[in-house]
Amino acid sequence: MKLFVLRHGNAEFMAASDAQRELTARGESETRVIISGSDALNEVSVIVASPYVRAQQTAAIVADQLGLEVVTSDLLVPEASIDAVVDYLQTMEGETPLLVSHQPFVGHFINWLADLDPGRHIMGTSALAELNVDLLARGCADLVSLNQP
Repeated sequence: MKLFVLRHGNAEFMAASDAQRELTARGESETRVIISGSDALNEVSVIVASPYVRAQQTAAIVADQLGLEVVTSDLLVPEASIDAVVDYLQTMEGETPLLVSHQPFVGHFINWLADLDPGRHIMGTSALAELNVDLLARGCADLVSLNQP
């Protein structure tokens, strides 16, 4: 399975709650630059995003470019469970998913899948990772690329 993981774009610092923080103009711009620089994203068949506003806004930018709808999943919140996301991904046989989520989840998930040293690869805002996943288990993926604004 090919898998893409995108961290949401840069977001405002203050809002009524963390879940309601919106993308800044910089976050929108950096997301557009990252996705326009990745021809591999054309392989994406499904976009799944956290319900948080900044993740939804980031996913909408990609969805608009690819002509896809966004599926919202509570599994992709910042404190997401790797096991729960793996179980969800196992139901997506034949798909090429793009997950739009947050730190610390995105960093932990990529490190776990590719068996990378924690902190070795930083997932800044709008960072896009591409992985080839042989099996949805620890250490069974190769990090093909990690692009940052």
